[in-house]
Amino acid sequence: VNTYVLSQHPELVGAKVTKVSTQIVAGTNYYITYETATAKYHVVVWQKTWENFIQITTFTRHPNDSIALFGFLKNLSSVNYAYH
Repeated sequence: VNTYVLSQHPELVGAKVTKVSTQIVAGTNYYITYETATAKYHVVVWQKTWENFIQITTFTRHPNDSIALFGFLKNLSSVNYAYH
């Protein structure tokens, strides 16, 4: 499953897998969380091995909190606090 995800989303090569869970449906759903220095990715892969079927059903990217906080603080430091 991981090899398939990486072939479809090469930006995840070198990312750390931080969480994996599964759900049995008409096949198996794999819920995988990847983390890079700048973002966290949540991926859901649906696989039916007996049909040689695999598909990414969900792919979401979220900035890492520390990166988002740094950006917020950087923008906050450029706010003009002049009062008239």
